[in-house]
Parts: sequence; C-alpha cells; structure tokens
Amino acid sequence: MSRFVLQKSVRVTGVSRGGHISRVSSDRFWISYYNNLILTNTAGDKLHHLTDISSIWGHHGYKCVYSSPSNGDLLVGMYNTDTNIEAKVVRYNSTGEHIQTIQYNNNTGQRLYRSPSYITENSNGDVIVSDWSRGVVVTDGRGKHRFSYRRPPSGSELFPSGICTDALSHILVCDYNTHTVQILDQNGKFLSQIQTLEHGIDESCCLSYDNYTHLLWVGSENNSTVNIYRVIYEDSLTETLLMEIRGKCISYASYKKKLTKLKEEKLVEEIKHLEETIRTTADNVETLEEKNKELEDIRRQKMRGVLIRSRARWVEEGEKPSHYFCNLENRNFTSKIIPKVETENGNIIYKQAEILNEAKKYYEN
Repeated sequence: MSRFVLQKSVRVTGVSRGGHISRVSSDRFWISYYNNLILTNTAGDKLHHLTDISSIWGHHGYKCVYSSPSNGDLLVGMYNTDTNIEAKVVRYNSTGEHIQTIQYNNNTGQRLYRSPSYITENSNGDVIVSDWSRGVVVTDGRGKHRFSYRRPPSGSELFPSGICTDALSHILVCDYNTHTVQILDQNGKFLSQIQTLEHGIDESCCLSYDNYTHLLWVGSENNSTVNIYRVIYEDSLTETLLMEIRGKCISYASYKKKLTKLKEEKLVEEIKHLEETIRTTADNVETLEEKNKELEDIRRQKMRGVLIRSRARWVEEGEKPSHYFCNLENRNFTSKIIPKVETENGNIIYKQAEILNEAKKYYEN
C-alpha cells in the first residue's frame, strides 16, 4: 500500500488555476493554463513566463503530448477540432518520423478515444490516456487495448484529467467527480486514493511524479495551489530504499558528468589557446603537455565507462546475431561439408549419408 504525505502547498503567482504541470527539478516546475505557461519554484516565485502559446502551437487539435524518457519517442493525443471525432494517439520517433497510430480497439473495431486530454507512458511500455469521455484507456506498446477504467469504487462515473505513473508502475489519475487522485495498479485494479479536498484542492486536474525523489505534484482546477506529496511504499520498504539509493546515485552521477563535461570543454579551449601562443614563444610547452595529459585522462576515463556499459549490456542482453553474421555462418557451414563425390563406378552422389558411407569405404580400403 502507498501512503501520501503532504510536504508542502505552493501558491503560484501568475495563474488563477492549473491546467498542466511538469516538474523540472525538486524545487522548480512548469504550470500552464489556457495560453499562459509559467516556470515557478516551490516558493511560488515566477521565474519565467510564456504568454499566448497558442501562437506557437496553433489550433491543430493537439490535446496532449508526452516525451518518453526511455526511447525519446513523442506521444501526441489529438482529435479533429471541427467534428470532435477521429481521436487518436500518434507516436513519433526522436527524429520526428511518424511510426505509429493508435486509434481503434483491436477486439471490437470501435474507436478507443473521443477526447484525449492527458497522456503518459508506463515503465512496461503501456500508453495511458486520460479521456474525458472514455475514462482511462490503456494500450500496450503495440497499440493493443489492454483495459479501460471508468468507474471508481464509489460507483460514480469517472471524470478523469491529469495522469501519471509512479516508480512501481502504478497509475495515478485525477477525478473531478470524487475530488480525489485515484491510484491503480498497472492492470487497472483500484488500490487507494488521495483526498485532495482535505488539503485545499477542490478539483485536482494535473499531476507530475518524480521517480528520483518520489514526490507527487498535484495542481488544482479552481485555484493556484500546487500540493507536493511524498510517496511512501509501506509494503515495499526494501524497494523504496533501493529506489531512494538509485535516485541519489543517478543524481550524483549526472552532477559529476556535468562537471566533467565543463572541465573537458575548458581544457579544450585552454589547449587551443596555448597552441596558438607556442607559435610565437616556447615558454608554455610544459603547461601544454600537462593540459593534454589531463584531457587524455578524462577521455580515457570516459572510454572506460563506455566499455563497462557495453560489457554490462552484453551480459544482460546477450550477443544478438546480425544479418551479416547469419550469412557468414551459412557460408562457413557450406564450406565444412563435401557437396558431391564421384564413386569408383563413375556415379555422382550428393546425399550426405551416401557421401559419408563412400568416404568410410575409401579409408577402410
């Protein structure tokens, strides 16, 4: 069972209510409503403000987008704004190439979506859509319909809005009708809920979850309040500790990588400058050699990391045969056999069993 402990409530300057929310770091997040997009911190200060974002996106029927951290794909929920039908989810790869469209139920042939409003992706590859008319619609990575969640235990019709997933692949979705955040497992089974009304949020509408800090950010439809909850997995203490350690390690590794990159860039600039000055004077030769050695050490360490990761990937995934490798094996197999043999009476034989028998006779005699 997961327990949600309210850590902080933030009043955001510049918006009257929330629409979409996206966490940037542990103390900064973007929040939008209509044509305003604001970057703010946990003190509620407005750090950056984009106005009239409709002039950027236009009115093309795009309702929601999600960038997959696992492969860089972009998932876009859309529908025809003229007819309010033909709703679908479209997947683009990291280069912008259209690679998938999810639109119909593979079992019934009926349309999966009508008004996709929020979209996310689970760690198992499931595409999860919050649809005002169809509830929570979940398909697998190939677009096959897995399940839909439309009615919470209260018995009321689900009116979903913001949606996200947590570190254990639970699905979290805001419900306008019950003034709660519903928590489901990855197969659609109801687990628990957050009574956001008790914490000053009348109608929760947008969510963002941080896999590293295990903080859940909840925005309101009726005011500028954003609540920040810490998620505690009571039945999975070991998993929680491991996730905490993993988050700290990733955070520290990212910090070290950034420092190393800055140091490498600085060394490249210094070496370039020293090489130019040496053309006129030989005073800085020793310094140049030291800088080159330092740069070489950094790049050797980077290469060592690449080799370690490649070996780890080989251990986990195994060696995958390529098309060239398979063709080479076929050619080698062909060269290992005797394709035909002429017998003593002048007959040509091709069957391997007959060839082996003839060879046996030859060496026996």
